[in-house]
Amino acid sequence: MPKFTLPRPIEVEDETTLFDCGQPTLNQFLQIAIEKQKAKLSRTYVVFFDNKLAGYYTLAHIAVAQSETPGKLGRGMPKAILAMLLARLAIDKSVQGRGLGQSLLIDALRKTYAVVENGPAPIRLFVVDAIDKNAKKFYERFDFIASPQSPMRLFMSYKTIQAAIEEDEN
Repeated sequence: MPKFTLPRPIEVEDETTLFDCGQPTLNQFLQIAIEKQKAKLSRTYVVFFDNKLAGYYTLAHIAVAQSETPGKLGRGMPKAILAMLLARLAIDKSVQGRGLGQSLLIDALRKTYAVVENGPAPIRLFVVDAIDKNAKKFYERFDFIASPQSPMRLFMSYKTIQAAIEEDEN
């Protein structure tokens, strides 16, 4: 019985052209993900099922304006707050509904929390720009909080990241 592989950074040899999550922009990103990774702009993690690309996510560092953060997350912070951006998260249509999206999100949170705790410089927030209302609902299930300025930009504090990881372990 095939299983999902563990997430790993995308490689030049990975077949990406057959991936279809139903969102053309997310499908097309895979064609440039390796260049973005080589340029040290982001890192894309891929998962395979039965030797086919099943899902991916991309992380990048950003700075967000204090004014765009939900009140309790930005209060007392500098004008620019360092954060990790979940730049992309997509699951191939052939494996949607099997929990891979949640699994990839938790993996991204774990990697982010490692930066919070042990990185050379910490970050305070995890940020995602939901592509549509369904994606927004998905992220809100994990206690992401919408920006007061842009409701599709969602935030999670480092404390919520830790709680999500601990909940997943139980």
